[in-house]
Amino acid sequence: MRMQDYEFWFVVGSQFLYGPEVLETVANRAAEMTEVLNASGNLPCKIVYKVTAKTNKEIADVVREANYDPHCAGIITWCHTFSPSKMWINGFVDLQKPYCHFATQYNREIPNEEIDMDFMNLNQAAHGDREHGFLAARLRMPRKIIAGYWQDEEVQKRLGRWMRAAVGVAVSRQLKVMRFGDNMREVAVTEGDKVVLTPTSHVFAMYSGHQGARQLESYAETRMLRRDEEQVPELHVSASEQSDGTVLVTAANLNDTEPVPVNCLLGGIHAAGVTARVLAGAPFDHNTFDRPEAVRPAPLAVTPTETGFTAVLPPCSVAAFTVCQK
Repeated sequence: MRMQDYEFWFVVGSQFLYGPEVLETVANRAAEMTEVLNASGNLPCKIVYKVTAKTNKEIADVVREANYDPHCAGIITWCHTFSPSKMWINGFVDLQKPYCHFATQYNREIPNEEIDMDFMNLNQAAHGDREHGFLAARLRMPRKIIAGYWQDEEVQKRLGRWMRAAVGVAVSRQLKVMRFGDNMREVAVTEGDKVVLTPTSHVFAMYSGHQGARQLESYAETRMLRRDEEQVPELHVSASEQSDGTVLVTAANLNDTEPVPVNCLLGGIHAAGVTARVLAGAPFDHNTFDRPEAVRPAPLAVTPTETGFTAVLPPCSVAAFTVCQK
């Protein structure tokens, strides 16, 4: 499936204690939030408001439904009112999809001069979300916590970044992996005192800068390559930051017949300069004792931009971009 084919389920916590009028208001506001977030342009996938959960069973049922729905890539929870966290335990224990705790409140400002008990009963996100988060911590659940006002652009972008990571989890569960080489085999070929470096050796060297570096969040919006009934992303990327601030971006073009233009956006990174090397060739090209450098890294033309850089990856290639920060 494409990124936009996935969806995230919005599950809002409350309880019957507050009565039907409050529950109707919570449901209407949750639907409104869903509509505004989907229209913001900051989310790569659609949010689907599923339920205002008031019982243990409602939570357990929606979690089990999410687990088995291939389009659901994760759930987002929020407590508009207080939602007794004990009733979330069975659902959380069964949850097999990525989970985001959205710690927000419906109102941007607190109307201090107008607050009464009805307002406090309806707007208990500060109380409900606190206990909700405490329970997840006690259960030691892997989760993402996003705190902030739901209409703020930066908060929406953080939610969008988590969505992309969650879709990566969904894709990885159906991932088919092919191993090239094994345990340093085929890194170099020897014959007596002769040594030939293989393309595998050059790829190891190009990616070695990631070792010991700080991983940076990265993703690629790219076409899918289709062979028979199988499909894989055309472009694969990784990024990391070394201790001296240098950023390494590596990219692999799996298309063996067409070049791929790359427009890399370095969010929050101000580049002082970018250099690049590329390893390219036909799918079965290799080095021999007669032609020891038939396949070797070469400089790659790269154009810095205000937001990052652009380049064109040749067919069947691996590239390494070194970014020096200002």
